[in-house]
Amino acid sequence: MLLKPTNILWINKKVVSLCFEATTGLDISVFRKVLLQHFPSLEEVTHSFDRVNLLFKSPIEEETILKKIAQLDWNQLKREQPTYYWEIPICFNEQYPNDLAQIFQGDKNAIDHYRTVFLSATYRLEFYGFLPGFGYLSGLPKQCHLDRKLTANRKTLKGTVAVGGEQVGVYPQDSPGGWQAIGYSPLPWIQAKQAPYVFIQPGEAIRFVTVDLQECKAIAKGIETGHYQPKKVLL
Repeated sequence: MLLKPTNILWINKKVVSLCFEATTGLDISVFRKVLLQHFPSLEEVTHSFDRVNLLFKSPIEEETILKKIAQLDWNQLKREQPTYYWEIPICFNEQYPNDLAQIFQGDKNAIDHYRTVFLSATYRLEFYGFLPGFGYLSGLPKQCHLDRKLTANRKTLKGTVAVGGEQVGVYPQDSPGGWQAIGYSPLPWIQAKQAPYVFIQPGEAIRFVTVDLQECKAIAKGIETGHYQPKKVLL
């Protein structure tokens, strides 16, 4: 994967978009610090799976952008291997919405294989978007990719673990949604009472761990009473 930008787009005099094959190889937090060192007038950095957007406080010359970007040591911006991961419970009980039965036409062996492969992967939180607390995860094995729905659901249940193409997400609230539901997680990623408002930060690693219905409900109750804490596992 090419780590350097493949193109640079000037949206206007203050907004520049760096285009990549994918940003998943970049350590975005380090990249942000480096950019701030090179561009004192930089006000904000946002990113998606294939772009890093730079918003400046004042107009910036195209020549300045090109010169500074060319000077960066891209090897220093590579994402390091994770040293820990967050353990996210997922329940596959039929009580919760699940599209796998329809996708695999009721083939239990195919469904079980899909879940086994899904659980074997380590994911990375790339960024939050769509809804507050909706994290976009990379790292989904290719054999687990699922096309988005042709027609979005009017309501996707809060806590639904879903796949859209090569991405994974957990719905933080009831909302319309066009991704394929594959399971349910009782663990909220966002809380509005006090900072930090999200416990998983972009760049951190995640693994899903299966729980049965009884365990799932126990975790939900523990969250309500404040007795359950997300688990961080060292590698």
